Amino acid sequence: MSEAVLTATAIQKSFGTLAVLKGVDITVARGECLVVIGPSGSGKSTLLRCLNLLEPIQSGRIVFEGDDITDAGRAAHRVRQRIGMVFQNFELFQHLTALDNVALAPVRVRGEDARRARDRARALLAKVHLPDKADAFPDELSGGQQQRVAIARALAMEPAVMLYDEPTSALDPETVGEVLQVMQELAEEGMTSIVVTHEMGFARRVADRVMFMDQGEVRHAAPTADFFGTDVPERVARFLGRLET
Repeated sequence: MSEAVLTATAIQKSFGTLAVLKGVDITVARGECLVVIGPSGSGKSTLLRCLNLLEPIQSGRIVFEGDDITDAGRAAHRVRQRIGMVFQNFELFQHLTALDNVALAPVRVRGEDARRARDRARALLAKVHLPDKADAFPDELSGGQQQRVAIARALAMEPAVMLYDEPTSALDPETVGEVLQVMQELAEEGMTSIVVTHEMGFARRVADRVMFMDQGEVRHAAPTADFFGTDVPERVARFLGRLET
């Protein structure tokens, strides 16, 4: 397997007295697509936010590209430039066009030349199959189109890893496929990805490994073919059975 890009060891996270992550270990190799599944409340989204340093952890260690980022402090914003994140609800700036949403961070955060940033933003909108939506505002786009703009925005910072937090959960069923197609294309191009999703078809097609979480713990992880095979823990089989009925 390729070198590890992102590794978390014994991650513990609580909100008050509620323990949300109970000693979670996770590793993703360069170019790998890891899909994380599990019931609601199992800690999947919190795990992503901890990996991206949006949430502090109580204990454990996070290593990204060989550097310990556990206590990054004021340098956390630099780490987040390299760990892209796509949220459930798009989080686009409503007063900006699709093009400006994508171009904003490279200019504001990295001091990139505005013309160059806008040229790259156009190329990224084409990459997510929205070449004709550069001048559209978010409220003029479907949910699926907004989410693809959000993916382009994350890509604009040239991340080493993409984190997707249930990126299709807020979408109309008709637009889910267009978002998953873009994610699949990126994975096939070698983008390292951690995807929290309930889309088992995507997991079967695209994931290199699948990890099952329940009650704040990793209960099972395996290469995709093995994960969806016949010899899996009973708790995993029950969860998959509910999804596929």
